[in-house]
Amino acid sequence: MWITEPDSPESIIKKSNVIGTLPFFTSRTCDMKLLTDLFSTDYGLMSVAVIAFMLGMAVWFRAFFKRHMDEDAKAAGLK
Repeated sequence: MWITEPDSPESIIKKSNVIGTLPFFTSRTCDMKLLTDLFSTDYGLMSVAVIAFMLGMAVWFRAFFKRHMDEDAKAAGLK
């Protein structure tokens, strides 16, 4: 059984390369990896598709509700 010295905090930080990146990603390489993963992996592309779908749905609902509110206002003689 080998007993080794525990890693020092400095060596852990060097190994994990997290200086200045927590809690937000401020490193350029992390940002580029995020974008690369977003547009090149299956789960990233599904995320983009869901975000686009939800934004499109929001636009459609706004137009739908606005149209029906205008129709009701016209029928009530308010416009």
